[in-house]
Amino acid sequence: MTSKYKLIHAEEGHHEITVMCRLLAVERTGYHAWRANLDTPPETTSRVARRSILAEPITALWERSRRVYGVRRIHADLAAEGTHVSLWLVAKIMHDLGIEGIAPRSVIGTTIPAPDADERRDLLRRQFTPPVPTTHLVGDITYLRTGEGWLYLATVIDLTTRMVVGWQTAPHMRTALITDALAMAHRDGFVAGGAVFHSDRGAQYTSAEFATAARRLDVRLSVGRTGVCWDNAVASRSSRCSRTRCSTGRGSPPGHVPAWRSRTTLRCSTTGVAGTRPSATGRPHN
Repeated sequence: MTSKYKLIHAEEGHHEITVMCRLLAVERTGYHAWRANLDTPPETTSRVARRSILAEPITALWERSRRVYGVRRIHADLAAEGTHVSLWLVAKIMHDLGIEGIAPRSVIGTTIPAPDADERRDLLRRQFTPPVPTTHLVGDITYLRTGEGWLYLATVIDLTTRMVVGWQTAPHMRTALITDALAMAHRDGFVAGGAVFHSDRGAQYTSAEFATAARRLDVRLSVGRTGVCWDNAVASRSSRCSRTRCSTGRGSPPGHVPAWRSRTTLRCSTTGVAGTRPSATGRPHN
């Protein structure tokens, strides 16, 4: 049958299609369906073709993250862009391409318990998915290395939206660092009255100065157990991601001179690390 269709197609400009179909005993509808398929490229159903197509967006997302994102983050970003593939396929393609994410390295600790701190309760109890935004917040301090020394970053994260709604940077770890981060979130409308702010038992978070600032903002303070990172897992993971994204680069050994020459240069990029926040009306702003 295909040979007859090919003959009709070759003679299409010289003879009537109806006449040729009658002489060759084929249906006109069948010929026209075959003819339409010639103009339609075949679907890329083979595994090799699909992986070849996916390699480009996967590489682009990896480069966009400054070669930091691993399989899970790339998989999530693909899904956000409308490309739904299995986690295993993303891992296989990244392995074939020879690309991988950067695993964070612990260098120094920032949780310094104050021996004379008031005893506070854990109001969160690892309930990390509250239904209402602005009511449950978590915070942490992390460190970012520069050529001039350490730059410290304090963040405030909304547990419902997982957005960084407040942050502050400074070359020190004094209580003003975390107070300013919480004040920023409150000023921009991301802290409800009576909201819970959860943190570790670091001296800054258990200080009288921070407790006074929290009462002024109508915020209830909550703390996890000393040395139990799972009690503040969301904030701790965000801190690791921030350190990784501002790392010195792939394969840099411990003690390597960082890519950021000054605290000012890194501070200017911190907004990008913290992320774009939605405003109180839902529209994004920096």
